[in-house]
Amino acid sequence: MNRIFTYFFLLFIFILQPSTILAEGTIFKLESHQKFTGTFSGDIDQENSVHLVIFKDKDAGNYGIIPFFINAQDELISLEHIQMEDEPSVVSFHFNPSTSNLTLLLKQGRRTDKQLEIIDLNINSNTISKSQIEDYEDAHLVIREKNRSFLIFKEKDNLEINTIFDSQRKIIENFSFKGENKSLFNRIFENTPESINTNEYVKNGSINPSNVYFYNDRLIFDHISEEKYTTLSINPEDNSHKAFSEFELKGVNKVRDINSFIFKSKAFLFINNKEDINLRSYDLETGEMIKDLFLQQEFSHYFDSEILEKLIKKSSRKANRLTGTVNEGPENSMVVTMDFVSARNYFYHYNWWWHHQFLHQQMMWQNQMMQQHMQMNTFGPNPDSYMPEIFPAENSQSVKLVIDKDLNVLAGKDVLTLRPEIDKEKHIEKFQNDRKVKNVTLAFTRRSGRAVYFSKETDLIHVKTFDL
Repeated sequence: MNRIFTYFFLLFIFILQPSTILAEGTIFKLESHQKFTGTFSGDIDQENSVHLVIFKDKDAGNYGIIPFFINAQDELISLEHIQMEDEPSVVSFHFNPSTSNLTLLLKQGRRTDKQLEIIDLNINSNTISKSQIEDYEDAHLVIREKNRSFLIFKEKDNLEINTIFDSQRKIIENFSFKGENKSLFNRIFENTPESINTNEYVKNGSINPSNVYFYNDRLIFDHISEEKYTTLSINPEDNSHKAFSEFELKGVNKVRDINSFIFKSKAFLFINNKEDINLRSYDLETGEMIKDLFLQQEFSHYFDSEILEKLIKKSSRKANRLTGTVNEGPENSMVVTMDFVSARNYFYHYNWWWHHQFLHQQMMWQNQMMQQHMQMNTFGPNPDSYMPEIFPAENSQSVKLVIDKDLNVLAGKDVLTLRPEIDKEKHIEKFQNDRKVKNVTLAFTRRSGRAVYFSKETDLIHVKTFDL
């Protein structure tokens, strides 16, 4: 039977009991033989979140993980501790409400014979189930969904997709691309696709030419260029299903920049020709063009003319990139957002935890400050090393359209979205400016922020929630 504790803002230290529910949060101290090494935080569908405290056991010579789960009601649950032979790094995580399993994919540290540990922590029964993938090689692409994770391995013209539901259920499918499909495949994978998380509010999205989305049990890859828009739909659990679509982009001259975004079964293309922004939409199931609109020409009266002209002008410059996203609104409406970002400094951070843990692998060309930032022992978004360059261009002002399910523009409608736009920067700065804490990682849900950090003042570890 779970024991219930109330969190006091006094220095209250106790021995953490697995499967303990803590009403608002907790503070605790590691034992003398446990050397604190870092923290990790990540949200799951903007409802739940997982938090890890990592330490090295100086006596045993191995590593330990103290996991916490915070549910949608902001209840913090302490879970069974995990032991690892080598320093762990988080590959992915997800939660299945039907089984109450929080599943962690953890890679064993720096050994040549790397292992991937798949660990199920049941938040109700407090049981642990495990399995391993031996001789694990880093995946070409990791895609995290609410109740499953995809590990995608690429070898020449072939994909191997591992769908991980939990430690006991895994589906592995292989996809081969030959002939005409080979050239289309190579076009999409010329750059590693970025995974777009449509389970949260997406403000700017990716400026990568290739991206991947998950919708209706399909992985949908796309690639955009000035001449063509290409998509590949795959059923990751059935290798007999793989379908390409290719759209010729005609009727637009002097393309200065182009971007794309997929929302459910529709693709939206955003094209800057220096004089206007062309918004095109395609039905991915039928291949038909649904809409072909020009903002300045047709809808200038909907916007502040100065903001619209600035968007067109700024996003046409080589130093900037045009972005476009679609977020779900009430009553089957959609909110289309167009903006511009710095081409040099911006990149899409689909997972805050992923962004900060693996950025050093992707950005070795950056300056020394960024290199120092990535060498810190944290596993999630760390305000100590926060860089404002990851955010959109300074003083950018977005242009938004509200459209119905048939993509008709709804004049006079409030720009509301079902998933809230969270000012993460504001909350990160609060921790960044507090020099009494370190190794802070955060997760953001619809109703609250969640943080885990080490207090230099009290030598204690804090796990807490806070209002957004």
